[in-house]
Amino acid sequence: MERALESRSGRLYFGGNNGFNEFFPDSVKEKPYSPPIVLTDFKVFNKSVQIGDRTSGEPILKADITESREITLPYDQSVISFDFASLNYISPEKKEYQYRMEGFDKNWNNVGTRHTATYTNLDPGEYTFSVRGLDSNGEWSNNARSLQLNIIPPFWQTWWFRGLSIFLIMGGALSAYLVRMRRIHVNGRSSSDWYRNEPKSRPAEGQLAYSIGILAECE
Repeated sequence: MERALESRSGRLYFGGNNGFNEFFPDSVKEKPYSPPIVLTDFKVFNKSVQIGDRTSGEPILKADITESREITLPYDQSVISFDFASLNYISPEKKEYQYRMEGFDKNWNNVGTRHTATYTNLDPGEYTFSVRGLDSNGEWSNNARSLQLNIIPPFWQTWWFRGLSIFLIMGGALSAYLVRMRRIHVNGRSSSDWYRNEPKSRPAEGQLAYSIGILAECE
């Protein structure tokens, strides 16, 4: 048989088969309920993406969007949408939402009862999409639903393409420099050979003229 007792201090005691419990009534606080948020649909160019759908390479969704934790898209899939819902069956009137794309949005977007978020022309990079609703006390819940979003850049914006471009430019500049230096070296050596041989040719010419003169006198 259960018994209850209130002390002079206002503490309540409740007895049971395994002992008793004690507490102050004003210390009992209602714990807020944060209903979970689920993603219900993911769209590219306003078309729902199904499991296994591809743009190129790997499937966009390997599992249902309600279970997916990461999505990877090429840069040209530039219009994306998320649909979401709060599983709040106790206070349906409190189904209001905020969402944010970390890496793009600086603050949460308040959208009231609207349950769709759309983004266009996101730059290549890594993002985290998060959405949250109101708890039972009407405060924004800390129980947000998050998903990692990766946008793959075009090949000309990748690090390997930029590195290859820099390598080719530097290689071309070095090749042009080496060719120029070789030409300068060849031209310099030709000029040096000409000046070195010039003094030797003049005595030979003089000797030839002297011999011709002697022959003329003998005649």
